[in-house]
Amino acid sequence: VIVMAEGRVLAQGSAAEMRADEAVIEAYLGTGLKNKPGLAIA
Repeated sequence: VIVMAEGRVLAQGSAAEMRADEAVIEAYLGTGLKNKPGLAIA
């Protein structure tokens, strides 16, 4: 999987790696989810 943001490659790896990648999560979901206990990102 290749993840792009703002016209450039942000990260590359397996789907599982991309789900766990902080830069990918921040680029697509923002930082608001990081500090909410009990909320899982699937």
